[in-house]
Amino acid sequence: MAEAPVWARGMVASLQRGDHGAVLRAADMALEAAADDLALRARVHTWLAQAWERAGDLDRARDHIRLAIRDAKEVGDPAGLDAIRGLRRRVLARLRQAGQQTDPAAPPAPALPEPAGDPLADPALGKALQALRGGDPDAALRHAIAAREAARQSADPKAEVLALLAMARVPGHAEAALRSAHDVADHAGNEGLVSAVVRAAEELKVDLGRRVF
Repeated sequence: MAEAPVWARGMVASLQRGDHGAVLRAADMALEAAADDLALRARVHTWLAQAWERAGDLDRARDHIRLAIRDAKEVGDPAGLDAIRGLRRRVLARLRQAGQQTDPAAPPAPALPEPAGDPLADPALGKALQALRGGDPDAALRHAIAAREAARQSADPKAEVLALLAMARVPGHAEAALRSAHDVADHAGNEGLVSAVVRAAEELKVDLGRRVF
């Protein structure tokens, strides 16, 4: 395929930095722009599938995967099909796991270890952890986002990583939050934070080395 247009490169960049919201907001424009280019449209559907997966909507992710496979088959792109099918396997596995977790007898999803230090020193982070323990993921996400924003405003990478680790406990947000946490820890040059993120990723079975298709 020829070099992707600027907007397409922007979608890839958004996925790489964990901003799935930006990808989803561009969905209508992207699909319209790629309407006459099946190879590009297959990629757009793949990016949207990845974005919906990271947003926690696995059903919409599966729908876009089906459309991506259809377009890739029609245009004759075996390499693209292999990548899309790998994504499909991952999404279907998560859908099966989600179905198992609705069974009260099923084991709970793995939880991240408590971060070192006193997380309750940040009221928003403390509220996020309390909400997680209380089984209120919506409140947990809201407070974790607030804690992250406060950390960013005060240029405190450790606090930002802790907020992102709390966010990773919210179903559907593990991969995006852990990727962002790894980027922050790596940029700060803090090996202890990097190790904490890597351990969390291993426990939650998130591959931090995964690349955007």
